Amino acid sequence: MEGILKFNLDDGEDQSAHLRCVKSLGMALALWDMDQYLRNKMKYGNNGAELSDDVYKALEDAREELREFMSSRGIDLDELVN
Repeated sequence: MEGILKFNLDDGEDQSAHLRCVKSLGMALALWDMDQYLRNKMKYGNNGAELSDDVYKALEDAREELREFMSSRGIDLDELVN
């Protein structure tokens, strides 16, 4: 089975659609990196220093919000990155 995407690169809208397609892996990896950054900060603190409850909660909320944004758009990083 094949899937072929075709773009008219002389058309501005198609150029944008093409860029979104060719840069989608980079975007998925950037989202993955951000998710892992938040996870590691929550797990290991800041340079080994324990986080205050307020900072931990803020990181946890940010990570949950990031995951909700992705989920509401049907984005599963495990599916895209692995």
